[in-house]
Amino acid sequence: MKTIPFFFIVLMLWGCTSRVPSKVLFSNTCAIEIPEGCEVVKDEYQDMIQDWSIYYNLKMNRAECDQLVKSIRASVFFNPRKSTSKYLDSTLYVSSKGILGLWQVAKNGYVFRNIDDENWISVEVDTVKMTANFSQAHD
Repeated sequence: MKTIPFFFIVLMLWGCTSRVPSKVLFSNTCAIEIPEGCEVVKDEYQDMIQDWSIYYNLKMNRAECDQLVKSIRASVFFNPRKSTSKYLDSTLYVSSKGILGLWQVAKNGYVFRNIDDENWISVEVDTVKMTANFSQAHD
């Protein structure tokens, strides 16, 4: 009888450690390469029973920022001809590997958004402050 609660606790702890690392998750999701050496300011996973969210914030030096910008501009989701707007037009999004997303030029860098009823992804890369803020939420 005591083995059942112990087994349940082990499964719960194992489940907590099996999450894909944030760097890998956002690199794959946004079709970019996050440079090695960036300072991780925040890497937070919040679990709210069936809902969850991930926050991954980076501080970069100039070389790392330039490398990230080069990767963004090479992403399948990036199109330099698309204009930025406070409200993104859903017809501008690109579909790749089951993700409907878009990298766009923003005032101080780049933004990424996706369209999905359950998984919301937002990225803001500030090339002036040399920061990148990634977030994903499941509702």
